[in-house]
Amino acid sequence: MVIYYDRVAATSKSTVLLGYTIAHEVGHILLGTDSHTPSGVMRAHWRGSDYSEMNAHLLTFAARDADMMRINVRQKARYCMAEAANSSRVNGRAAEE
Repeated sequence: MVIYYDRVAATSKSTVLLGYTIAHEVGHILLGTDSHTPSGVMRAHWRGSDYSEMNAHLLTFAARDADMMRINVRQKARYCMAEAANSSRVNGRAAEE
């Protein structure tokens, strides 16, 4: 993930834009893809209306993307919990031996 801060800082609403830029990039991580949507936070190239929504703190992720991010996070959490439980059992056996 790369964010070109100099490009963001050149705008009049740099803190708002930086927040949405970070949200966009984290969205890619949580979605596990580099794809984009036709509208919202995951749009490839934001337009004037998107910036207006950002300034009003109204630009959101598409419902499908938000749902997929939740699913992916839950799956990762379940996997991590299972790995931790398995590691705990393995380490417990090693300590007993």
